[in-house]
Amino acid sequence: MKIRIKRIIRSVLFWHIVGAVLVLVAIVILGSLGFKITYDPNIVDNWDAIGATASWFGAVVVPFTILLIQHKWDNNKQEIADSNLAILEEVKLKQEEFESMLQALKEGTLVLNGGNAFNSTGPTVKDRIRQYISITMTPTTQEISTYMKIPLEELLPILKEMKEQRIIWTKYIRGDISNPNCRWKLLKE
Repeated sequence: MKIRIKRIIRSVLFWHIVGAVLVLVAIVILGSLGFKITYDPNIVDNWDAIGATASWFGAVVVPFTILLIQHKWDNNKQEIADSNLAILEEVKLKQEEFESMLQALKEGTLVLNGGNAFNSTGPTVKDRIRQYISITMTPTTQEISTYMKIPLEELLPILKEMKEQRIIWTKYIRGDISNPNCRWKLLKE
């Protein structure tokens, strides 16, 4: 219920309706005080009445505007606080990931290859290859090698194993998947 009310208050249409209602209320109040809305050119402008009307208008609009600005400011503060908390959570997750990678590196189950870390047990490399093939649609063996920063000689056995496991496939005419121009696709699951 609170969320629905907040959504209504934040909508532009709501504030247009509130403004129209305030104008109608002002017209009714001013009409009851003797002000008339006329377009008769014979009526002499009464600058005292115009000044009084502007003063009343300012007395109503300025506090309302100040409250509106304060409300927006408080909402922005809350959004910034929520954003900061989300960033802090992401930093904590990255810290945990880094600590686990550091531990795996100490244990020898993590290999560094050209600045990229990958798990030497294989599934992480296969998952990254599968993800890359999924994104690029039909990459060549050379493109996969470049992206993964793994030499072709090390990549080919992984690709052959993935092909045998029916994770990926190729329509390379000669059947020689060791060719760097061999294109790969994912098998439909």
